[in-house]
Amino acid sequence: LLCHTGILQLDAELRPEDRPFIGAAIGTVILRIAFPAYAIVGAGGHWLHGPGVSGNVLADFHQDFWMAAASLVLGLMSMAKMANAALTLREALTASVPSPHLRRRLRAPAGRALAAAAVLA
Repeated sequence: LLCHTGILQLDAELRPEDRPFIGAAIGTVILRIAFPAYAIVGAGGHWLHGPGVSGNVLADFHQDFWMAAASLVLGLMSMAKMANAALTLREALTASVPSPHLRRRLRAPAGRALAAAAVLA
């Protein structure tokens, strides 16, 4: 769930008639795109570096511009996901507050900013 922080919120918003389509889309992405891509990269790393390939194939390519660019993009994407993780955590914490009055105040703009700051701290 750390990688896909909004999945629980998205799942809760799905209409029952849309669930089969979402399952098909997820299956397509996992089995037809992600798995083959990971397998190709892993096999390519093993082919190029043998059994000494590291768990992070990008780290094995020293002084390579494209691999440095790929590492930079992955780092930026990870940083961008942190905001989504904080928002999801903020919503989960707000929903767990027992007082309806306090929940309303936390969902107001000032409360959202305060809760997000607390989550990121």
